[in-house]
Order: sequence, then structure tokens, then C-alpha cells
Amino acid sequence: MTVSVTLFNALGRIAPEIETDIRAGIDEGIAALRGHTAVEDVGIAVLPSIFVARETGFGGMALGPENCAIYADPTNLNLAVRTREKAASMTVHEVHHVLRMKILDIQRAEDWFAGEVLTLEGLATQSEIFLGYPEPGTVKGIGFDDVAAMLADVDPIIDDGGADWQWINQPNGLPDRVYRAAYPMGHQVVGRYLERTGQDPITAIGESWREIWTVGMAS
Repeated sequence: MTVSVTLFNALGRIAPEIETDIRAGIDEGIAALRGHTAVEDVGIAVLPSIFVARETGFGGMALGPENCAIYADPTNLNLAVRTREKAASMTVHEVHHVLRMKILDIQRAEDWFAGEVLTLEGLATQSEIFLGYPEPGTVKGIGFDDVAAMLADVDPIIDDGGADWQWINQPNGLPDRVYRAAYPMGHQVVGRYLERTGQDPITAIGESWREIWTVGMAS
């Protein structure tokens, strides 16, 4: 098996033309990733869901080192706008997560801590841009200075799984479209790391979060 795509649409709420564009976008995103790395043994489930970004009608979640889910809200009018492009970008983001978890053999979410979460999200958002998709709304217009205080707050507990770091999964005063501060925080640290090392976010997919954090946070 290489990549298996299953669309769950039991009530037919996702219109046929939208389904066609989503499937085409997934194919496009996989092809874009395959231009830089192997993509094998990945399952993608597409589900109607209300758990999406209002601005896009799409959402997603990596479920482990084998599978990810792409959510589409058929009641959101934005779903029909640039559907294929957004499905491709979402595919790149979530499959990048899956591939990193596969490389690092990450099996249990409860074993994560802030360093890995920020690196995972930063590499994925940077990959979307690297492969030619628009800057994600979750990081657009937000610079290092905008998240520097939050990065300084998490730095002392970056590798402490028992510490109180879950606040990075809240907006923390950033624009509503951000949803989770982890996106721009990780995006900025990973971006600095990539710039300083000359890597791209796909060749860096298996790099240690600690190395990325150390280089990205250096003054």
C-alpha cells in the first residue's frame, strides 16, 4: 500500500463537485510531497465535520504514524472557494505530520511535550509555503516579535512533559484565525532554523526538535 484515501460521506452532504475537487487536491498535495520525499503507507480519511477553520471550511488532524484526517464542513460557504488548492495544502500539512511521526516513531500523544508540538507544526506550515501554497492563515502576518514573549515563557519548560505548557494550544491574544499559538510560534522558530542551516522543511522532516529549537531560538 502507498496512499489510501477514503471519503466518509454517508449522508451525501459533501456535494459531488466538492468531493471531486477534494480528491484532486489530495492527489496534488501527495504529488508535491513526492517531489521531495517518499510518501508510502499513509491513510487519509476525509470526513464531513464542523471542526474546521471558518475561513477555509477545512480542518485536519494527524492520527499517528500511519493515518490522518481531513475535515470538510459542507455548510461553510468557504469550502467551495479554491477547494482543490486548500485540500492540497491541508494534505501537505497533515501528511507531513504523519511522515515525521513515522520517522521518529512517535506512537503516543501523551509522551509529547512543547518542543515536539512546536516543531511538528512549524515544519508543516513551512512545508505548505515551500511547496508553493499560500501562507496559512494561522501564521500569516505574524512575525517573530509577535510571539517572542510566548517563546521565552515556554523555553524553560520546553522539554518537560509534566509542565503547564498546554496554553500554546490557545490563541493567547493572537488573531481569532490563529486558533492555536503553537502555529506561529513553531513557524517562526522553524523558519529561523531553516534559514540558518540552509535546509528546507522536507529535508529537515526528521531533525530533532531540540536541534531545531536551539538553532531557531539563538540570538
